[in-house]
Amino acid sequence: MASTMVRAASAQDAADRLISRNDLLFAASLPVLMPLAWLTPAGAKQRLSRLIASIVASLRAGSAQKAAEAYAAPFGLADTREFFIAAQSEFQLERLNLFALHSPLCALPETRLTGIEHLSKALASGRGALLWVVATAHSRTETKLSLFREGFRTHHLSRSFHGFSRTRFGKAFLNPIRTRIEQRFLASRVVIEDGQVAEALAELARRLAANEIVSITMGTEARRLAHTPFLAGRLSLATRPMALAHQTGAAILPVVTTRNADGVFTTAIGRPLTLPKDSSCDEDDARALSALAEFLKPHVLAFPAQFARAEIFGPAEGS
Repeated sequence: MASTMVRAASAQDAADRLISRNDLLFAASLPVLMPLAWLTPAGAKQRLSRLIASIVASLRAGSAQKAAEAYAAPFGLADTREFFIAAQSEFQLERLNLFALHSPLCALPETRLTGIEHLSKALASGRGALLWVVATAHSRTETKLSLFREGFRTHHLSRSFHGFSRTRFGKAFLNPIRTRIEQRFLASRVVIEDGQVAEALAELARRLAANEIVSITMGTEARRLAHTPFLAGRLSLATRPMALAHQTGAAILPVVTTRNADGVFTTAIGRPLTLPKDSSCDEDDARALSALAEFLKPHVLAFPAQFARAEIFGPAEGS
């Protein structure tokens, strides 16, 4: 609870600021990164991303090592520096791919959607479908694109600072670099404004009642979290999406997007999680999270660097 309160306080501080040092650094990088993203062939972007990641690791050796240890701990990986470079490379690649989509000449990335039958069955019930999306390196745009290509458009829960910055300048000028692209593939963004979570959730409940598709990114910013062991660490999640599914009767389906070795982005929709009989029961939540962990495990083991920055993966309790 304490860590959640600290994050909330720091987020509010950032939101009250006009501009930040990170805003200036990011804005200054755009005249370089945008042309690189537009002109670099798709096959060469991965090599460019790794080069940028290696430079970051060298220039910020101390902070990079701390981040590397934090990233690697939940997955039990020994070579923390290599893991950091791999994770940072995926992070840089995602940005380059996003920037490239602002070019009118850029082709959309190749995507694949699996588990469509689980989503179709959920919609056939008439109670809507709630997609619970893991925040992988490539989940933001490619998940929405994968669904869009198969005829599915979601109402996505989002925060007012979604993108690159929480400051007033960032929300006005930097974050649209991401949100304008994502909006192409969504039915709508349901935005949490000024911490008014209840209003946003009520809107999502109305969408589910109309048998539509809602998507929520897995996170840890909440008063109530559920935990389950995962690899060398543990999985921690805000339980509010499960409560929303319980309230509306909608199926809640886990979703994960990864970049495969062939360069194709695959979005996998899992079987619906068994909803708790009591939405406030910790034991029922833990069972649902255990099923979620089993769904995630093969994806994480295959592509750990793509999951490194997801806040839901943390060290084991007491470590």
